[in-house]
Amino acid sequence: MTDALQLAGLKLGNYRLVRVLGRGNMGVVYLATDEALLRPTAVKVLTWSPAEHDPEAWFLAEARNVAKLNHPSVVQIYSVARHGSYRYIAMEYVAGVSADARVSELGPFAAEQATEVILQLAAALELAHTSGIIHRDVKPGNILINGDGAAKLGDFGMAISARRAQAPAVRARDLAGRVGDDLHRPVCARRDLLLPAHRQTTTRRRDDREPRRRPPGTGRRGPARASL
Repeated sequence: MTDALQLAGLKLGNYRLVRVLGRGNMGVVYLATDEALLRPTAVKVLTWSPAEHDPEAWFLAEARNVAKLNHPSVVQIYSVARHGSYRYIAMEYVAGVSADARVSELGPFAAEQATEVILQLAAALELAHTSGIIHRDVKPGNILINGDGAAKLGDFGMAISARRAQAPAVRARDLAGRVGDDLHRPVCARRDLLLPAHRQTTTRRRDDREPRRRPPGTGRRGPARASL
């Protein structure tokens, strides 16, 4: 397979990849043009492929998780498909920047603006939790701010469904801890929006600084044996 960072110009289904927007735990995100509907689209191309797990299953789980959530503060999914050796998710393109990039470029948010961003995220998380989805990775890098200042929560690649989390291998208190962590992270995110970029890396909790390399639904002793 060609390096996933070198796919500009390739057409996947209706989507012509234009340039890399970023990369996450499971894939590389491109700005693309939907040549059927003539609109900009974000396309996430799967790159994560550990031998001990089925990456396509987790990729599909992410798309299904987000597809359950119809909320203005959640990046919307359009489709999930396979083209040759590439698996991809087509989703809403947010014309803006991540919150951490915004802080790096323009400095800290005003207190009122930071509060408004977090209130929008809290509403999105409320819907996610009501729908049985725990995001697990709420942080400024996964908060997109559009040109109007509205916030959208993206990257559900580390999300887990409550039903999967309730598998025998995951105890009830672990599930409660994960929901509580989701609820706590917007508070941490607000703090980061109010701090200069150079101070954020020294004040975040350890688990915010280190990348999460275990896939959703797994622990130190292996994956929970349950399916969506």
